Amino acid sequence: MAGLTDCSGRIDALRRRAHATVGDAARRDARTAQDVGDYGDAVSAYADARDAYERALTYDGDRPDGESLRERLSSVHSEEAELATTPQSVAQAAYERADSRERPLPAARAYRVALDRYRELLGLSWGPTAFFVGDSDAIEERILDIVDGVVDARIAATRRALSAADTFEVRGATDPALSACAVAEAHLEAARDAVTELAPDREGVLDVYLGAVEDARERIESASEDETDGASGTVALPPPDDEEDVSAADERAADGVAAEDDTDEWTSLEPAGEDTLQEAGPDGLAASLEALDREACRRLVADTWQALGWETTVFGASSGKYDVMATVETPVDLRMAVWVVHDPEGALSPADIDRCAADQSPADVVSLVTTATVPEAVRERADDHGVKLLDRSDLTELLESEGVTHLLSSATPAKDN
Repeated sequence: MAGLTDCSGRIDALRRRAHATVGDAARRDARTAQDVGDYGDAVSAYADARDAYERALTYDGDRPDGESLRERLSSVHSEEAELATTPQSVAQAAYERADSRERPLPAARAYRVALDRYRELLGLSWGPTAFFVGDSDAIEERILDIVDGVVDARIAATRRALSAADTFEVRGATDPALSACAVAEAHLEAARDAVTELAPDREGVLDVYLGAVEDARERIESASEDETDGASGTVALPPPDDEEDVSAADERAADGVAAEDDTDEWTSLEPAGEDTLQEAGPDGLAASLEALDREACRRLVADTWQALGWETTVFGASSGKYDVMATVETPVDLRMAVWVVHDPEGALSPADIDRCAADQSPADVVSLVTTATVPEAVRERADDHGVKLLDRSDLTELLESEGVTHLLSSATPAKDN
């Protein structure tokens, strides 16, 4: 009889360990599912872990001991409580990231992510027996706020694209101008995807801007046909009052946005692929940037600032001072002196920072744009001297986020030696 009792005790101990092992595995699965956003799977896995630990406690045994099992069970309850609030926390964080974006295109993309997160939260927290925390009325109100953010960001991006179209049209660059119109239309369609189902009252403003895009496209196409027919509708613009001839920049702008087969920032913003940049990616942009000669890099910086709404004046390399003076009208006019150090194979030195900081008298802000490697000590020196530093990755990110990568693709890749 004692043997049977002893055998039964060993079986109970094995069952205890087996259920504890199942509970540990289910708990790990729950954490993994939670980390990757598979919240439904996480709920099921935590329920399995809880059930396994409770079963383990029904069997006698000392491995694991009772205190350890009870601690694991208590941890499961705590982790389930945390899981219940995770979708809401993730959605709130996504909204805050979107709300902090200042540039239109990154804001539009971030708002789209936030919209997806809140729509998921609405489904997870719906109903009185829902496991996940979330107030349906508050979530629906936040969704409408996000839709407003999407629309506002896409309209801002549309206005930038229309401004680019106007600039290209004045320069006689028909293809880039039409490509800019296509980008504007793509932004409006991306906004419409959000408002059609969730906020149809916002469609009216999108129609107004779509009409403006159509008017711009018709005007550009008409001007192009007049020029082809030999009509006198093209006005020869006088060269600007600058010490450099900028006709080369005009020629680059005319070729800057190619036909639909080319992959650049204009064409990559179609709504179906709005989360992708040009196929070349950051590495391809960086390689194109490195291939420029010094003069082309200086012109690229000037053209980029101009595309962002600044008026720019480019100075020759022999001037011995800043390369670009950029001005913008704000409540108080702002002047920025921009130094350009194009040395992809070299490193920026403290002397470069000192030179910029010493010659800032005509400007309110001093900026240094460089393709060189930036040592951390030099970066700290720039901060100490109030010099706004943009390195190679900053510049390529700026070109991407502002939708002006065509300025790089149209620059002359003739590297100095």
